[in-house]
Amino acid sequence: MLIYSLLSSLTMDNLHLYYLVMLPNLLIRPNLFLRDEAVAASQAGFKFVRLRTNVDGGPVLGRYSVMPFYNELDDDLRNLGSWLCQSRRQHAYIADLSDWSYDLREFTPKTWSRIEDIPSGHPGAFVVKGATSSRKDRWLTHMFAPDRSSLLTVYSRCLADSYIEEQGAYIRRYEPLKTFLKAVNGQPITNEWRVFVLAGHVVASGYYWATYDDETKEIRPSTLPSKALALVQKAIELIDNKAFFYTVDVAEKEDGDWIVVELNDGQQAGLSMIDPFEFYASLKDTLLLEDVQKQIQYRRDKTI
Repeated sequence: MLIYSLLSSLTMDNLHLYYLVMLPNLLIRPNLFLRDEAVAASQAGFKFVRLRTNVDGGPVLGRYSVMPFYNELDDDLRNLGSWLCQSRRQHAYIADLSDWSYDLREFTPKTWSRIEDIPSGHPGAFVVKGATSSRKDRWLTHMFAPDRSSLLTVYSRCLADSYIEEQGAYIRRYEPLKTFLKAVNGQPITNEWRVFVLAGHVVASGYYWATYDDETKEIRPSTLPSKALALVQKAIELIDNKAFFYTVDVAEKEDGDWIVVELNDGQQAGLSMIDPFEFYASLKDTLLLEDVQKQIQYRRDKTI
């Protein structure tokens, strides 16, 4: 755990305040924490540990390691004198599609938790997904329903899929997006971007579809478009302190406007096309900001 000492002068009526600035340990899952991320995180000054029992106190930020038992992990870390930077409540907020989609309802497709809640006159199309993830690899059979008559079939397949069933299935209005190409499974490869946010600060951004880098590099923007960044900033304002570390995935619609596709816990989200060295350097700098440190220290004594 990297520790810095800061001495800041207050007013004449106050004493000098001495406090410690802590760079969180990264709790990793080795089979998902790839070598390039490990090298980049180490170069940025992070200490990463593979087992929760090896955490030596202080705050912890997960990388691919906090699921599926988030609360139990937090309990274990607190017994060791440590704590997760992202509180249980904040993690639960991101993991609950109905929560954040309501807060961002002006900027994200309409979402229903039950088929019977969809207005009878709504013809479709629809997308079916879990609370935190989806079957993009089975786009035509387990995700996309072109009309209302096919929705029940797709929805039933998702409920029968253990990967989705344990999350709970949701139905979202399908929004046609600017599409560069279609994958073999029929899924549109779109102008979609991933933006990491920590305590209200944008950490890094990159093109979402890393698997299709070669096919899209000549036709996609080289950096996050300004309209997309403006939308992310609006989302950050609405989310406020309901989440600490998360990603906002945004995509361009066919008409040129932008929407929020989904939120993810930043501790579980992949980097997509974000350079790992830029990411971890920026993550470190953001974590060491005074307002961020105050939030981390505040959570030390909060279990919710």
